[in-house]
Amino acid sequence: MEYLHEFNNLARYAPEDVREDEEKQEKFLAGMDPELSVRLVSGDYLDFQRLVDKSIRLEAKHKELESHKRRLANFRNQQGANQRVRYTNPYPGGSSSQQQQQQQQPRSAPRPQFVVRVPQPQQQQNQQGTRAPRPPTPTVQPGQGRRDAQGPQRLCFNCFEPGHFADKCPKPRRQQGQAPPRSNNGGKDVIRGRVNHVTAEDVLTTPDVIVGTFLIHSIPATILFDSGASHSFMSVPFVGRNQLGVERLRNPLLITTPGGVMTAKYYSPAVPIEIQGIPFPSDLILLDTKNLDVILGMNWLAQFQGVVDCARRTVTLYRGPEQPVVFFAPPTSVSSSELHQIGLSEIPIVREFGDVFPEELPGMPPKREIEFRIDLAPGTTPLYKRPYRMAANELAEVKKQLEELKEKGYIRPSTSPWGAPVIFVEKKDKTKRMCIDYRALNEVTIKTKYPLPRIDDLFDQLKGATVFSKIDLRSGYHQLRIREEDIPKTAFTTRYGLYEFTVMSFGLTNAPAFS
Repeated sequence: MEYLHEFNNLARYAPEDVREDEEKQEKFLAGMDPELSVRLVSGDYLDFQRLVDKSIRLEAKHKELESHKRRLANFRNQQGANQRVRYTNPYPGGSSSQQQQQQQQPRSAPRPQFVVRVPQPQQQQNQQGTRAPRPPTPTVQPGQGRRDAQGPQRLCFNCFEPGHFADKCPKPRRQQGQAPPRSNNGGKDVIRGRVNHVTAEDVLTTPDVIVGTFLIHSIPATILFDSGASHSFMSVPFVGRNQLGVERLRNPLLITTPGGVMTAKYYSPAVPIEIQGIPFPSDLILLDTKNLDVILGMNWLAQFQGVVDCARRTVTLYRGPEQPVVFFAPPTSVSSSELHQIGLSEIPIVREFGDVFPEELPGMPPKREIEFRIDLAPGTTPLYKRPYRMAANELAEVKKQLEELKEKGYIRPSTSPWGAPVIFVEKKDKTKRMCIDYRALNEVTIKTKYPLPRIDDLFDQLKGATVFSKIDLRSGYHQLRIREEDIPKTAFTTRYGLYEFTVMSFGLTNAPAFS
């Protein structure tokens, strides 16, 4: 039960909330699936373990019931698709003796064909008189007439192909949000395409691609020659920036990319691509690519008899009887991070003040007039909590970060009576940041109170400014010292000993804002 595992994992960080068994049961029921908790809340359980056992049994029964409902729904859908059509007499207008002979045929005799009766206007006009000759009725196979009479054949929701349902689809399951939409072309086949690269990062990390910069309406464009692409494409941002003409495709195009399936509905007609001063016009389909302006696929290469020489990294093109145009591609040895980043050595003003932009802070911040203070409420005694339990990989990360902080002088061994546990918080880049659980200390800290500045005054300070910049302050919390008598209050406990911060730590209240 995943919920039980997550509940026990989070309970380690809030032991005061689940100290009593009744509180633990209440918290467990509050976070459970409402369909299960509504059935468990009316019960009375002697301890938490019995509640867990009851929840596991109820969840298994609930899953079994849901599985039974799905099987029943699939069975009904198949029954509806294979329902037999109404049997009609193959001898309309015949005598009753013929019908009796038909009924008296043994079961081993060949079964009559099933037909779908199509009402004719002549039948309604000649009901009282002589019956008009009946046109031949189309014959169908058993189990097929009802589907043909009702409309188009049903398609698989996974691959959108006829003949089966999604639960029995032989193709891999599609990811949510990547499925192509149903065709609205009146049952026509959907046009499909493919492309191998849609981002510049993918191109630059692949050594065997051919990329160049060419002019489109006198505008430089990054163009990729992709022999694995079925069509030629142009990025939507490039078309929008340069206001190129756009027309709607007759049928939408479903494009298979490394990231999933995209739908293209528009194209830019007769786009002239100048290669060595010679224009090569072509229709380019609009695609949402990143940092790649144009992708030239097989249709473009076939149109101009393109020859791609992988060994020499050349592309040879022909336009009628004229001389061939040969393009030599430079090697793509630039990494993706170097494509959009500018080094500090390339900025003149930064080169003059290199000590202002270090990769890491060299050490302790200088002593300033203002220091970080921790003022406690009167009568507060030292608070100490045991360290939380950690996995082996978390303990290794704790030891690593402790060594880094000690080398910089941000922490030091402590004998303080205070002590807060250590927890890990996952950052956006999937790395883990070591944080101290200072919640107990923050509760007894006197909060600073000062009025917020007026927004009008802030705007007045910007009057006349024309250039603005935003600088991210690296390790901003570590650039402010803690008052010497308040350092013992920042002590934290680990498996490797007790330490205290000499600079402001992340998680303390009353910390100033950095931007």
